[in-house]
Amino acid sequence: MQRGKIDTSPLLPNEYALLLEYFQEREELHWECLCRFLWETGLRISEALAVRLTDLSTRTNRRGHHETVVQVQRLKKRKGPRTDKIPLTEDLAELMRRVARGRHKYVFANKRGKPYTRMAVWKALRRAADAKGVQLEVHPHSFRHGFGRRVARMNLDLSALDHRVLLAGLLGHESIKTVEPYFGAGVEDVDEVWERIHDLSGDSGGPRSRIPGPPGR
Repeated sequence: MQRGKIDTSPLLPNEYALLLEYFQEREELHWECLCRFLWETGLRISEALAVRLTDLSTRTNRRGHHETVVQVQRLKKRKGPRTDKIPLTEDLAELMRRVARGRHKYVFANKRGKPYTRMAVWKALRRAADAKGVQLEVHPHSFRHGFGRRVARMNLDLSALDHRVLLAGLLGHESIKTVEPYFGAGVEDVDEVWERIHDLSGDSGGPRSRIPGPPGR
């Protein structure tokens, strides 16, 4: 990779597991929580860092299950801001509440209560990647590309077009052209898709080979 060029390859499950292991070993709960949040939601780092504790709430989904959701302000919208509610696993929601205590209103904040900067996140990820021997030039968007890759590879009962529409919606994109690189949603029940994403989030296996990633967005 050329110097100064951002690696757009997706973070693979085994690489994610190593990063998580590093922060767990050092009991750095705030970084562990942010890694899990990015991995399980596919959010842009700017969207994630803007999350406040008051953005978490409980609802009953269409399957009749109680779940915790996080309200997120989507960015990069030509038609204006859009708010989405994204379901979370209960253990992640509890971890977010735990790390947010004493950090004022933002979940991912420093001791002064200010949201982490992109550079602070990048440095923490590089520290973990270097310590664990992860070859990928890890940056916050690597998690988003990893999320897109996992959803694109799901065996869904959908047409090729609907699969792309679904992924574009989950990632907060307005055009399905943006998600085309992940493939090399009036769609399937979104609640079921999120459940399957959460199931896959704990998978530390998967191929170890590097593959070209989608464009950074």
